[in-house]
Amino acid sequence: MRRRSQMLQLITALVLVAAALVVVACGDDESNDSNDSATASSGGGESELPSKTIGVFAAAGQAEVVKRVSDVAQDSAKALGWDVQYVDGEGDPAKMQQRMQALVNSKVDAIVGVFMEPALVAKQLQAAKTAGIPVVNTGFVGSDSPLVAGQYIGDQTKMANLLLESMKRDLASGSKVAALNLPQYVGVQQRVKAFDAAADAAGWDVVARHDVDITDLFGDTTKAGKDIINANPDLDAFFSCCDFGGQALAPAIQQSGKDIPVFTFYAIPSVMDLVRAGKVTVVEEDNAKTGAMAIDALARHFADDAPIDADADLGRDPIQLKVVTADNAPPKGQDVYPLDALLAKYHQRWQRAYGVGG
Repeated sequence: MRRRSQMLQLITALVLVAAALVVVACGDDESNDSNDSATASSGGGESELPSKTIGVFAAAGQAEVVKRVSDVAQDSAKALGWDVQYVDGEGDPAKMQQRMQALVNSKVDAIVGVFMEPALVAKQLQAAKTAGIPVVNTGFVGSDSPLVAGQYIGDQTKMANLLLESMKRDLASGSKVAALNLPQYVGVQQRVKAFDAAADAAGWDVVARHDVDITDLFGDTTKAGKDIINANPDLDAFFSCCDFGGQALAPAIQQSGKDIPVFTFYAIPSVMDLVRAGKVTVVEEDNAKTGAMAIDALARHFADDAPIDADADLGRDPIQLKVVTADNAPPKGQDVYPLDALLAKYHQRWQRAYGVGG
């Protein structure tokens, strides 16, 4: 009996040891789970993606083309499990500076500028560099700056020349044309320079020019349009430097009772009915994807210490351009460049690389 009792004690001890080992193993699993939750990549991808907070700075969030790029940047960062801090400069240089500085002060890990002109926020970009916060620009050309790690942008001269070829087909020599400008942006000046060269070559008479108030894009454009038409009742066309022109000029043209075509940029929703009606011609580019391109570059930078190389990234996924008129405009509710198709390759890569975002 005594021997049997000793055997039972031994068995009981072994069971207790086994149970303790199970508890320890479970504790290790919980610890691993906790560590995994501290990284954005928890789905078994090729690389570990650390958790980050990304600042997204929109120069003028009320502009539809700016909003679509900033939305993609924010959604892409969130798809990777990152936190996002979004600020809007509202087209006002003073607010741009304040909001960019707020991102720096909050110690975000990186900043994605959307239609950012570095010259307008130079002091804040220097503060970001001092703090070790990389900054990239998306969507639109800004002035070259050593404070910006890379610009994910299309060729604005090429874009303008494509639009100007369409103008040349529609406007004869001697046609009276008015031009709207936004002088604060280097990319806009590239477009306007191309316009001036085309106007000289085509023999157009540029009867009016207006620098739009950057803090009141739509209101000032509408007012300028009315003034220009009243002063030039035989006006043949408007060249608008920027996306807001088509929509903002429409009330002025309608009030005049005239049929004055507008040549401008970006197939944003608010202008597409005018395009379908033959009143506006635009050149569209698939620049919405640049928000995802920038986030992709930052992911590779943080996960693998890869350099930020916008030229190489754009080489792998070049910006596409297309003239859009009433003849080839997509049906209402559809985009010229559908967003899901533009972003599919990025989501697939993130799923493969980090196990998230697919």
